[in-house]
Amino acid sequence: MSYTILNSATAATGLIAQPGRAVNTFPSGLVRVDQTYLGLTANAATNRATLAVGNNMPDGNTSPCIDGLSIYPEVQEVRREDGFTEYKVSAYGRINTHGNADFNFEDGLLNIRASVIFNGTMTNSQNNVPCLNEILIFSKVVLADAFPTKTLPAGAVIRAWLPDYGNPGEYVLFQEVYPEGTFVDEPGGGNNNTITTTRTVAVTGELVQNSSTNFGHWKEQVLTLRALAVVHESISYT
Repeated sequence: MSYTILNSATAATGLIAQPGRAVNTFPSGLVRVDQTYLGLTANAATNRATLAVGNNMPDGNTSPCIDGLSIYPEVQEVRREDGFTEYKVSAYGRINTHGNADFNFEDGLLNIRASVIFNGTMTNSQNNVPCLNEILIFSKVVLADAFPTKTLPAGAVIRAWLPDYGNPGEYVLFQEVYPEGTFVDEPGGGNNNTITTTRTVAVTGELVQNSSTNFGHWKEQVLTLRALAVVHESISYT
């Protein structure tokens, strides 16, 4: 391995960035930069203070991060025989503020709740129907002191499907099977009543896991949500 040593005021009093700067970018937007610096061993105390956890990189190079690089964890040192010490430094930042969303699927249940009014008497029932629920795994880099959240990211939609019995092995969105609205079935065909069904549907994100990993000035939050689909029906016989 070759090193760059400059005969300058920086070499005498500061830290010299060496070739081989490595940048690793993760799906959440997290960036880790690994950089080696050389500094005179005689200046070790000053150099350690410069490279303390939470500080910026001493050469000011924050590429490709959008709002800085912060050193984490503690710097690693290798003292050499030529009067210099190598400082192996890692620093973290981010390349975006919107994060990343990945989707998966899991077998689950659609909850159907019905209230039936017949001859002035109300009967409530609840039924569960097998369905396929979407799993949303959302990861994002935020400041280390940011509060946890279980809010869906802007623009993200979480869905549920029901088996398409007309096409074995296929699925359709559950709203296609249970459309929202008011539906009227007039008397006829052995039915002596007008049947009015008012239906509302909803899909929310049920929190499965909310975790975070600290990287000094930043932390990577991972939010896992599972689709929870519910149908509410009010059925009246008149």
